[in-house]
Amino acid sequence: MEDPKDPKEEPTEEPKEEPTEEPKEEPTEEPKEEPKHEPNDEKASAKYRQQRDEARKALDDQQKALSELQDKIKGLEASDTKVKELQEQIEHMNEQATEAKKQAEFARVNSARLATAGCVDVDLALKLLDENGDVDGLKDEKPYLFGTVKGSTGLKPVGASQNTEATLHKARKAAGLE
Repeated sequence: MEDPKDPKEEPTEEPKEEPTEEPKEEPTEEPKEEPKHEPNDEKASAKYRQQRDEARKALDDQQKALSELQDKIKGLEASDTKVKELQEQIEHMNEQATEAKKQAEFARVNSARLATAGCVDVDLALKLLDENGDVDGLKDEKPYLFGTVKGSTGLKPVGASQNTEATLHKARKAAGLE
């Protein structure tokens, strides 16, 4: 067998490099010191004033927006009250129209009944007629509204006399002509 340490196969050692120390460079700059946070009254008060002014401005903007919304609400409420007033007026007008329609129908029906009963003044009779349209009751209460008209006074018209010669003779005698 072979000898473990064969001179032919000597391990060659690589030369070890010796560490060379390079001189450490010292920083030429001084280490930066962190800025100290010392209170600066002027900066602090300026920052406070700026924040305060921004907060005031934001509050003013919000108040303006709120007042605008309140004005809109008041406008809507006003328009709502106007709508309610208009609806009330419409209802009132509808009631009046319904009442006028009833009165017109009442007048139409009863004027025909009054005319057949011989009423002289239908308009007056309609005003005096009660709601149930009792023409016979009105005829009993106000008989002067019903009847026949014989003349402007209600009497027979008196015309010229039948004996015209006798009347002429009397007139001539009174005048002294005969």
